[in-house]
Amino acid sequence: MGERMSRQFPPGIIFETKTVTFTQGYSYATVSLDGPHKRVPTISATPSNAINANYNIYVIESSVSSVTLGISAEAPPNFEVHMQAASTL
Repeated sequence: MGERMSRQFPPGIIFETKTVTFTQGYSYATVSLDGPHKRVPTISATPSNAINANYNIYVIESSVSSVTLGISAEAPPNFEVHMQAASTL
C-alpha cells in the first residue's frame, strides 16, 4: 500500500515520499515508513488529483515506523494521497 520514491537531501535529513491508496469504503490507511527515522517525522499529505481535493486529509497517528492517515469521508475507488515524511537525525 505505498510506492517509494527517493531524492537526495542534505546530510542529517531523512525524507520519504509515498503514494498511499485508500481501500474503498474506509476513511483511514496505515503506511509503513522505510527510512531509518530516529524521531517521529513531520508528515504532509496532499490529494493526488483535483477530484480528491474535496476531501480533508489528516494524520491520525505517527511514529518512527508508520503513519496512519485519515480522510473526511469514506474513500471512493482508487483514492490516492501523496504523503511526505521528513525528520532529522
